[in-house]
Amino acid sequence: MKNNESGSPEKDHIEEMLDENEMNETDEAEKPGTGNVQETNETTVLAEKLKEAEDKLLRQAADADNYRKRLIRDTDERIKYANQSILEKFLPVLDNFDLALRHTEGVNIETVIEGIRLNGKVMLETIEKAGMTKIKVEAGEPFNPAEHEAITLCSNENMPDNAVALVIQNGYRMADRVVRPAKVQVNKFNK
Repeated sequence: MKNNESGSPEKDHIEEMLDENEMNETDEAEKPGTGNVQETNETTVLAEKLKEAEDKLLRQAADADNYRKRLIRDTDERIKYANQSILEKFLPVLDNFDLALRHTEGVNIETVIEGIRLNGKVMLETIEKAGMTKIKVEAGEPFNPAEHEAITLCSNENMPDNAVALVIQNGYRMADRVVRPAKVQVNKFNK
């Protein structure tokens, strides 16, 4: 026990208890699992979790970048070969033309014309299988600017005004979209 200047035993006792308490607090701070050591462990755990989260985020960013690159590569590949299946269907038509040209000597003109007709039929069947159809237009029917393109005009009194007089080139549509309008001659009366 310390002696105090006041000499009061009660005061001395209180001071002793305070000193012991301070010593106990210092001892506890130095013990593992308490005070500063516990805070250090929590900081270490949090730092490890932060590092794991950063690593996970980097991996996800790399995965997303790789996915984007693969998607671009696959799309480029599809675009590059998109027409292949349709174009392959035209190869028999080309083969027929080659065959016809090799066998033209000594053949009469009717046979050549028939070969051309057959080849045209094969070609039309090929595009129809791909979903494209010929726009049906006949002389005498009304001119339709949504499906027809007027190339020339004529004046025929035996036909109605603004009617198709002659189909110059066939038109085609795919589903409900006109791919190429029919090129026609239109009847117009001069008034």
